[in-house]
Amino acid sequence: MSNIEELPVETQHKLLRLQDLQERLKVITIRKSQYESELHEVQETIAELSNISDETPVYKSTGYVLVRVSRGKILNELNDKKDTLELHIKTLTRQESVARAQIQELQKDLTTDLKFLSLSRSSEPK
Repeated sequence: MSNIEELPVETQHKLLRLQDLQERLKVITIRKSQYESELHEVQETIAELSNISDETPVYKSTGYVLVRVSRGKILNELNDKKDTLELHIKTLTRQESVARAQIQELQKDLTTDLKFLSLSRSSEPK
């Protein structure tokens, strides 16, 4: 069985679904990694800002301009950003888990289908 067209239509659909799920999992994993990296950066910034006094000037980049902001205001913004990133990561972790389970189930189904096809072909008269 060297060609996908030789497989039953249902098995072909399962293979295509498996490929789609694997691609989806890849996208989820990449996006989750990006959010985790950004979260780490936000947490580091919060830690640094927590170690300075309220009188120390703090600047925020707005486009091409640095604008002076209060330490409290930027800490609130960063904590909001942190909460949002944590929520995104939690959602992606759930989606990742579901995708992995679906892939595993589909792989099991395909293995069963292919074993059955192999056995039925080997028992055909030549």
